Amino acid sequence: MLSICSLKPLLLYRFHLASCLYCFFSLVLIALLLYSLAAESASSGLVTSAIAIGIGAGEFFGGDITPVLSSMIAENYGIQNIY
Repeated sequence: MLSICSLKPLLLYRFHLASCLYCFFSLVLIALLLYSLAAESASSGLVTSAIAIGIGAGEFFGGDITPVLSSMIAENYGIQNIY
């Protein structure tokens, strides 16, 4: 069985760098998809409102709803330290 301690540190660094870059660029592509979809779907007078609704929904769910849900899950499954 392969343990993390037996791997070379450079290999772990490369894997970590590749996973960080993958997450960064995939989130950028999601944002571009949201903005272009909202801009193409709305009429010319409502483009900024459509983009703002998308950003507001992401901020609301990501910043307000997700911490509440994760703390409820942590309390129900017995996780002591969540922060």
